[in-house]
Amino acid sequence: MSNLPVGWMNATLGAVTDYGAPKQVSCDKIPVDAWVVELEDVEKGTSRIIQRLTMAVRKSKSSKCKFHAGDVLYGKLRPYLNKVVLADSDGYCTPEIVPVAPSSAIENGYLFYSFKRPEFLEHVNGLTRGINMPRLTSDAARAIELPLPPINEQRRIASKLDALFERSRNIRDKLDRLPRLLDGLQKSILHAASTGELTREWRAKNAAGESATELLKRIRLERRVRWEADLIAKGKDPKKTKYVEPEPVDTADLPELPEGWCWASVGELTLCLDALRVPIKREHRKTDQGLYPYYGANGQVGIIDEFIFDEELVLVTEDETFYGRTKPIAYRVSGKCWVNNHAHVLRAINPVTPDYLWISLMHYNVIPWLSGTTGRAKLTQGALMSLPIALPPEREMASVIAKIVDSIAAVERLIPSIEKMVLRTRRVEQSVLSKAFRGELVPQDPNDEPASLLLERIKAERANAIPKQRGRVRQKPAT
Repeated sequence: MSNLPVGWMNATLGAVTDYGAPKQVSCDKIPVDAWVVELEDVEKGTSRIIQRLTMAVRKSKSSKCKFHAGDVLYGKLRPYLNKVVLADSDGYCTPEIVPVAPSSAIENGYLFYSFKRPEFLEHVNGLTRGINMPRLTSDAARAIELPLPPINEQRRIASKLDALFERSRNIRDKLDRLPRLLDGLQKSILHAASTGELTREWRAKNAAGESATELLKRIRLERRVRWEADLIAKGKDPKKTKYVEPEPVDTADLPELPEGWCWASVGELTLCLDALRVPIKREHRKTDQGLYPYYGANGQVGIIDEFIFDEELVLVTEDETFYGRTKPIAYRVSGKCWVNNHAHVLRAINPVTPDYLWISLMHYNVIPWLSGTTGRAKLTQGALMSLPIALPPEREMASVIAKIVDSIAAVERLIPSIEKMVLRTRRVEQSVLSKAFRGELVPQDPNDEPASLLLERIKAERANAIPKQRGRVRQKPAT
């Protein structure tokens, strides 16, 4: 690095730290109440400790490296190079984490942030060696250059970065919460829609006309007509195939609905087209040029050259592993597409629209209807078709759809803005780090002892085998 401020020097990481010096300790020598750090405990990029476990909880059988409060813990594998922690207490870590002990020439907070600067990460990426899990070797790490300011300026820089990153962390935490808040808001709106609360004012001002009970009778008749039409299209005689009437909903344990509404099952409102689903192997999908979307359990999973369906449909997640997430379990598709056997395929029967069916099912709590062992349970076709849905009169249904679609669209428009703000925050952090290590974050003080004297003192200490002095332990909040 050139053009360093007055009083600064280029140093190597090995000259100002004991990089990788700690020896491994066998697990039987580690106290049960000792803090044991593994890579999975550290959030990538933020240095946030996700979990803090002791040896008694970990019950690890592999040896660990001892570290001390004030050491910087650095993940040396390429996927984890930006997992960096400033230890606030003694402990032990996996050998894939390097405890870096600062000498008296470098402030540990300054050292901590030096590992997080974008220039360091970019440089280290080019130094890692290995095939399956590339890693930074100790010799390569010790030779890495580090801009070294006077010790007092190091402390000013670290203190300034602490304050800036604390502010940034608070902003980022709020931004991280927004998607969950929006998801909760969306679910609340959907619940209000399914109970009639969302259109309470509409009912007060408008005549509903035909009741939902009468509407359901029409839907059931239309369902049979559509079923017969499908058979004829396949060259089959409807008279030679038994039509199975969908079972009505048992309303004994269901809440009361607004006047004019009624309960209906998914089976009464739809035709299930699961029999037409066909899975396609990934190897085959890789050879396709890609003309039509290929849908799976929770959305589009590829593009292929053929299609099965060509209409408006609602797909519902079949596998338990996709439940409990913020992503909806039901989604709309339209036009030519292919669906594998991990998503149920529903055709809404007029005048119920795919929109209303999607609204009713997208965050439906289907857990009580699942069958099978935990982790492998599924929402069977029979269970899906028995799910009760609140059905409003046709005119009110149109009002429900309009309100919900507008609300969902408003929420979806906010998500990209939130993602942009998160990205902008990270870019600002990286920019601030770069400025700090160019000497542009805090003013220089001509009275500060220059870094050259720090390095000379460290050389003399090491030549005379004087025990190293650890840097001041700073109780720095995780960033």
